[in-house]
Amino acid sequence: MREAPELAELMRAMYTAIEVGDQVWFEERISAGPATLLIGSDPDEWWDGRETALRGWRAQLPVMAGTQLRPTRLTAFAVGDVGYAADLVEIRMPDGTEAVIRFSAVFEREGEKWKLVHSHGSVAAANEETIGREIPEAPR
Repeated sequence: MREAPELAELMRAMYTAIEVGDQVWFEERISAGPATLLIGSDPDEWWDGRETALRGWRAQLPVMAGTQLRPTRLTAFAVGDVGYAADLVEIRMPDGTEAVIRFSAVFEREGEKWKLVHSHGSVAAANEETIGREIPEAPR
């Protein structure tokens, strides 16, 4: 795999599309392929397929417009026509609410454009909170 600055830029463009409520960006960038699956941090955000994903973004973008998204650990790699990007995104909602989201995305080049095939956003939580027990981390 090689570093893929074009995919890092695509992630930044996605953040901007969310900030300004740009539905067209998602219509142009979400893959129509059978593998398309977007997963958000909310339990109901499991968007299987392009049309479901577009319906989800149509509902959420008006609420998300004005949200500031700041990349803090953005990295991207690709091999051939497939690549991924991952980030720890600082989010500030229009009402001042702040959160940090782990976000990753898989892209596939379709013709001349990279298309979003898969994404996943999550809020980190301690193992004790989610499964009731501590799981040791790898030594640093």
